[in-house]
Amino acid sequence: MSLQPEPDSEFHRRLAEALRGDLRVYTALLPAASIIPFDPRFRLDADPDGMAAIHGCIAAWRRGEDHRLTVYPCGAWFVAGDDYAPLFAALHTRLEYIRCWVLGPAESAFAREWCGPVDGEEIRQLVCERRSPGLVRRSPFRGCGTSAPCR
Repeated sequence: MSLQPEPDSEFHRRLAEALRGDLRVYTALLPAASIIPFDPRFRLDADPDGMAAIHGCIAAWRRGEDHRLTVYPCGAWFVAGDDYAPLFAALHTRLEYIRCWVLGPAESAFAREWCGPVDGEEIRQLVCERRSPGLVRRSPFRGCGTSAPCR
């Protein structure tokens, strides 16, 4: 068990590419069971501050706010690079699906509301959300919240 996650260079590379416009970003409602943490030894829920972050995500969802998990595709899986609070919140509440920003194209037969690619302003909003969670006021249970076409 670790209280500090290992840095995920692939996640940060993809995020930088998305900001430059070199990588497309999508939104999707993904099965929680298809999302794996980059560092499986990291336990956000083993730390009081981590639990506060988890409960903050849960409370925000209940208020109708959106705390999307940011992931990237890896084969049949989606990896949470360093965005652990929404992942742990989904696990603690036993959510079946969680709304995600997906860094890069992917196919998932189990995804719902696959939308995108999103435009550059929405990608910048993603970075804002990561710095100040809760800026987007849409629930993870209602629509993708972007201007991107959905399928």
